[in-house]
Amino acid sequence: MAKPLRDHLFDTIRELGESDLKTFKDKLNNFQPKPGYNRIKWGELEKADAVEITRLLVSYYKEDYAVDVAGKVLEDMDKKNLAHNLLQATGKGGTQQMPAPTSSTRTRVTETVRFGQWKITNGLPGDLPENTILVTVDVEALYTNIPQKDGLQAIRNSIPDNVTANLVAELCDFVLNHNYFTFGDNVYLQVSDTAMGTHMTPQHAIIFMADLEQRFLSSRPLMPLLYLRYIDNIFIIWTHGKEALEEFHHDFNNFHPTINLSLDQSTQEIHFLDTTVLISNGHVNTTLYRKPIDCYTYLHASSVHPNQTT
Repeated sequence: MAKPLRDHLFDTIRELGESDLKTFKDKLNNFQPKPGYNRIKWGELEKADAVEITRLLVSYYKEDYAVDVAGKVLEDMDKKNLAHNLLQATGKGGTQQMPAPTSSTRTRVTETVRFGQWKITNGLPGDLPENTILVTVDVEALYTNIPQKDGLQAIRNSIPDNVTANLVAELCDFVLNHNYFTFGDNVYLQVSDTAMGTHMTPQHAIIFMADLEQRFLSSRPLMPLLYLRYIDNIFIIWTHGKEALEEFHHDFNNFHPTINLSLDQSTQEIHFLDTTVLISNGHVNTTLYRKPIDCYTYLHASSVHPNQTT
């Protein structure tokens, strides 16, 4: 059964943060619809959440035109990716051409497909080789295995201006060395690695891994056909055979003393985040992946839970 248009609308709107949601409502209030339709009144929009905004859009413009209106408002906000995804999901958009990737990936791209909440490349020129291997790599306990010294150096490496780089590193160093927490009646100070509860930790981990993988990949004689990472989850398309893959994994695993990588591989299909990636007729295809323990339980939109939870 096809997903209703209003559900696609709601899914898109709830991806907006608090600030962007206010901008969306303001621009929606000022949007000039085509003849036969009225603008949504500010009194109805001012305190509306994602559920209510979806209801107003459908009520004022019907489902089909409501998608067009939302897409145009998002584009006006410079949220072109969200607008494109909404139009693609509702059958109103064409194939988007992607810019050429960096030379470090050595990958050519012709089109994109939806991959969880982001995109992976697809449509590689020609058929994939018969020895193609789908690979997922998990960085084990990444946050608590980043030495503070190495993390700060990665931050410096990521900023071209030395003055700015040293200032940002100094600020990050202050956060890393003033992470106090309580357990029972005692107060503790974390003195090594990175705290999981610190707000800067995800960005810190991303910068560290970007620096680490850039240095590692630049030294490799054989490169993956495709290499993508989301924080501590890596997806690879490998075309150089199993033995070369094992060597790649071994060397990557030993590239840094505290970073351990667990690898899973398949020549047919593999699960990555909320997506199953599979090879069919020499091409990569994707479908939704649900864990076997998924109970398919959902919070109703009218629940008393906070909006960001529902």
